[in-house]
Amino acid sequence: MKREVSVVGAALLAAAAILGFGSTAAALTFGVPSTFDNTCTRDVTQPLATWLRALPDGTSTTNRTVVLFPPGCYRIDGTLELFNRHHIALSAAGAVGTTQLRAMRDAPRGTARAQLQLNQGNDIRVTGLTMRGSNPDGGGYSGAFEHDHNVAIMGATHVRLYNLNLLNAHGDGVQVSPGGNWNAQGVGAAIPGDIRIRGSVIRSTGRHGVTCTACDGLSVESSSFDLIGYHVFDQEAEAATWPTRHIRLVGNRIGSVYLGFYAGVSGYSFDVSDIVIAQNVMTGARRTCFPAIAIGSPLISPKGVSITGNDLLSLTGAFFLTNASNAQITSNRASGQGSCNGPGGAVVLTGGNTISVTNNVFYEAVRDVDIMAPVTNLVRSNNQLR
Repeated sequence: MKREVSVVGAALLAAAAILGFGSTAAALTFGVPSTFDNTCTRDVTQPLATWLRALPDGTSTTNRTVVLFPPGCYRIDGTLELFNRHHIALSAAGAVGTTQLRAMRDAPRGTARAQLQLNQGNDIRVTGLTMRGSNPDGGGYSGAFEHDHNVAIMGATHVRLYNLNLLNAHGDGVQVSPGGNWNAQGVGAAIPGDIRIRGSVIRSTGRHGVTCTACDGLSVESSSFDLIGYHVFDQEAEAATWPTRHIRLVGNRIGSVYLGFYAGVSGYSFDVSDIVIAQNVMTGARRTCFPAIAIGSPLISPKGVSITGNDLLSLTGAFFLTNASNAQITSNRASGQGSCNGPGGAVVLTGGNTISVTNNVFYEAVRDVDIMAPVTNLVRSNNQLR
C-alpha cells in the first residue's frame, strides 16, 4: 500500500507539542491515508496494521515518529498491534475524541483482543484517541470475553496514554502485562515499566478499569472511571517472579463500580511494594460488600503503602490491609464499617507491622480500627468518627 506523508502546518505541530510529543520539528509525521475507510463500514485492522509496520521508528524521545489519525471511525474488529516499536506517537489529528478505533462485533468467545496492543517496545505515546469495544453500555462481566480490552500493554516500557476515551471493553480499559516468552516461574518475561495514564476517561468495562499482572512503574492520574464491571484497579501478579511495584493512583474520580476501587488480594507476592493511592474521589452508590481498598492476603505481603487524602465510599470498612508493612492511612474521608456483617471499624487490619492510621474522618464506623490478627508498631491517632 502506498505510504503517504501528510503536510502538517505550524498550528498542528504546536497542537502536537501541547499533547506531549515534545520537540516535533525534526520528527517524521505521517497522516493515516484517506484510502482507509473511516466510517466504520469496513474492518481496517489488517491493512492499517500493515501500513503502520512500514513506518520507521523514531530515533529518540525528542525525535519520535508521529502518526496522526484524521477524524472519523476506524473499524478494528481484530487487534491493531504495534510490535517492538520505539519512539513512536499516535494521536488524533483533530480534537480529542473525534477519532475512534472501534470494534463493531464481539471477538470469538475465550479469545484475547484489544483495539490497540503495544507489544514490547519503548517510548510509545498515544493521545487524544477514542477506543471503543463491543460491550453494551453498562454491560457486566462475562468470563467468555474478559480478555477483550481497549488497550493491552505487553512488556512495553515508557508508555504514555494521555487524554484517551476508553469505552465499552468487555475486559479492561487498560491491561498491563508482560511480553515475550517465559518459563513456569515467569523468568524471561519482558516486564512493562514506566506506564502513565493521564487525563483519560475509562467507562463501561466488563471487568476492570486498569489491570496490572506485572508492572514496574504504573501511574493512573487525573482520570475518570464509571460503569466498571469489577474493580477500578486490579493488582494481580500472575507469576512467581513478576513484580507489581511503584504503583500510583492519584487524583482520579470514580463513579459506578460493581466491586471496589483498588484490589490487591490475588496472585503472587514476589515484590508488591511502593503503592501510593492519593486524592481520589468516589461518588457512585455502594453496591457490594467489597472494601474500597483491599491490599494483601495470607500469601501477599505489601510493603510501603501510602493511602492519603482520598474520599471513599464503602459498605464494609473502606480499608483492608493484610500482612502489610510500612503502611500509612492518613487524612482520608471514608464511609463504611467492619466486614458487612454488623458494626465495626473503618480500617480492618490482619497482621502486619509499622502501620499508622491518623487524621482520618470515618463516617458510620463505630471505631477506627478492627484488628483481626496481631499488628506490631501500630499508631492510631486523631481519627474522627461521625
